[in-house]
Amino acid sequence: MNIFTAFNDGYVLPTKVMFKSLILSNPVPMTVYVFYGSLRQESIDAIRQMEEPGRVSFVFRQVDDSFLQGFTIPQQFSKETYYRLFAHRIFPEDVDRALWLDGDMIINGSLVDFYEQDFQGKTFVAVENGKPFYRFNEDMKAILKMPPESKYINSGVMLFNLKQARETLDTEAILRYITEHQEILRLADQDVFNGLLHDHILVADPERRYNFFHTYVTEENKAAIYREARIIHYCGVTKPWKEDYALYASDLWWKYALWTGPEYLELFDAVKCGGAAARRLEAELDAVRQSGSYRLGRVLTWLPRKAIGFVRCIREHGFLYTLRRALVRLHLLNDSQRNA
Repeated sequence: MNIFTAFNDGYVLPTKVMFKSLILSNPVPMTVYVFYGSLRQESIDAIRQMEEPGRVSFVFRQVDDSFLQGFTIPQQFSKETYYRLFAHRIFPEDVDRALWLDGDMIINGSLVDFYEQDFQGKTFVAVENGKPFYRFNEDMKAILKMPPESKYINSGVMLFNLKQARETLDTEAILRYITEHQEILRLADQDVFNGLLHDHILVADPERRYNFFHTYVTEENKAAIYREARIIHYCGVTKPWKEDYALYASDLWWKYALWTGPEYLELFDAVKCGGAAARRLEAELDAVRQSGSYRLGRVLTWLPRKAIGFVRCIREHGFLYTLRRALVRLHLLNDSQRNA
């Protein structure tokens, strides 16, 4: 499978969890392409540690996004979201099919069936935006002047027929559409796909198993949804890794976050999660912290963690500041001497 996404340093944390859930839930060979404008080397290195030789590899492709200068980006989005509109120009010519996944997702099952489906002559396959957003969908169709019979899709999960895209999509027309419609593009490139390219999209998966919104999850239906849904999409402003998330799907995200790395345990401590499920998960995390294997792991990784922190501090604050800070932590220098 060819998977791709795009993000910056500000979204590495949730995207790593998405990658971990993808890898664990899909025991098949895959190449994951990361499109980026700017990423710190430490972010790239952290993601590369998730590779599995012979099965999972990551390919990083830096994008010259100067062509996006002057575009208005809605506040909750980054410029990287626009990259998928131009995926057919960014991918190597020998890649003909690829699946886009947003970073704010948990992959909770196999994606092979969705990935291997027939395009039926279309360039993209996507899932209609959620039913509770029916009024919003209809409003956006009117604003974007979409045909009444068309469907407003969510672009968080999209299968790309790259070969056909190279043959049929007009890059200049896409850029021109963005320029001329910036004031109505509330959801950035998602509105471009819907407003300009709706005729190129096959709308599939009416049950939304491959793009199930976390806002639909309740205490009563959670068990069934977790069994059936292949992708849980944490779309919208409220996110389980942010404070005061009060919806019901946080436990699934944090389960995969815990499997991603020990740094997420520290993050959990800093986030106030609501709901009985979150309280149960906190009890589980406390049990992990008290376990012998966790404590041993912290001991064995102490030196590498400190070395990484030392290098990061040098990069951000300089050598002298870092040295003085280290001496204070070792009680060889007091705070007044450090500030002198």
